[in-house]
Formats: sequence, structure tokens, C-alpha cells
Amino acid sequence: MIRNKLSLLILMLTVISLQQLEAQKSSIYWINSIKTECNRGAGKDMCLMIQKSENLDPDKWEHFYADIEGFDYQPGFFQKIEVLEENIPANEVAQDVSSIKFTAVRKIEKIEDLIWKIEGNWKVERLLDKKIDKQGQVPSLAIDLKEMTVSGSNGCNNYTGSIKFISPDTFTTGPIASTRKMCLEMTIPDRFDKLFFMPWNYVLEDKQLVIKDKEGQQLMVLKRS
Repeated sequence: MIRNKLSLLILMLTVISLQQLEAQKSSIYWINSIKTECNRGAGKDMCLMIQKSENLDPDKWEHFYADIEGFDYQPGFFQKIEVLEENIPANEVAQDVSSIKFTAVRKIEKIEDLIWKIEGNWKVERLLDKKIDKQGQVPSLAIDLKEMTVSGSNGCNNYTGSIKFISPDTFTTGPIASTRKMCLEMTIPDRFDKLFFMPWNYVLEDKQLVIKDKEGQQLMVLKRS
């Protein structure tokens, strides 16, 4: 009798232990250096971009809609962390909240993301083969990677919009809003609009931001302002 009860108790403890193991697991996450706009809960928000892997792959990012308890997001750095994933009982899950609780267990690695070197304020020095007169219409560009936005002037009208995609060598703007006044000279503003609001490649050379098309032709050269 006592032996049977002991065996039953051991069996119950084993089942409970297995259930606890199934309810939680540990995974390795890479967290992107930038957040991107996403639909979370009641509306739009800025979400983390993550990938579950041991090695960082620049092409495998996906939106992460939950919060990671104990994680300190640092703009400008890729972070590799261990995350504990715990299933929450259905009767304890609030509306529009993940059924899994994510907790940062430990930091493993941190790598600087070089794309942040293009963040800041720039002024156009050269547009195609034309050098811009500093006393005339000078288009400008402000890149904010924390908010994933661009803003500035085409030399006549002010513009503001979102960054749709950015990598270490390519850049694509999202929807852009602009004022619509007419200036006496519209050659530079029109040329800037045509060249800038399209996907482009870029390189940083001697503290200059050089924008090129997909074929490698130089479109414009900007200098920090």
C-alpha cells in the first residue's frame, strides 16, 4: 500500500515537472538596432524586429509584437539575448495581450549597427552633375532612425515622411507629405524630388553621404549640416 502510494506520488510529480517544462522554454533572440512601425493591439506602434537564431542573418527579421520583460532596447546596436518563453493559462490572458510571457534571461552579445552613421542632418552639395550654390536653394535631409522618419526641404517645399526600408547600403522612403508652394525657380526642387523619393543605394565617403541609383550612378552628394 505504502509502496503504491509512493509510486503514485512520484508519477504525479513527474507529470507536473513535464507540464512545467512544456509550459516554458528558452530561446536565443537577436534584436535589431531599429524598431519599425507595426499594428499592435488597438493601433499602430513601433515594434522590435527579432530573429530566433544563434547567428545573425541580415535578411531574416520579423516583427515582434509583445514586450520582453527585463530587456533594455538600445538604438544603434544588435543585441543577442536568451529569452525565457512561458505559456500563460488562457483564463489569465488579457485581451490583445500575448499568451506567452517573454523574459530576458541574459545578455550574450552586442554589435554596433553601422547604418546609424547616416542618422542626422544633411545638406545637398551636388545634384547629379550640378554643384549646389550655398547661397541659393539648398535641399536638406534629416534622418531619424529612432522614429524611422525623414524630413527636410527640397529647396522650396518642406517634406516629411517615413522610412520604409533601410539596410547598410540601400534606403527606401515610405509615404511622403509635402507643402505645395511654387517658387520662382523650381529646377533644383523638382530634380531633388525625382531623385530622392525612389529606392536608392548609398555609401559614406569622407564624411559625405553619396546617394546612387541601382546601377551605381551618382545621384547626389550630401554633407552634414
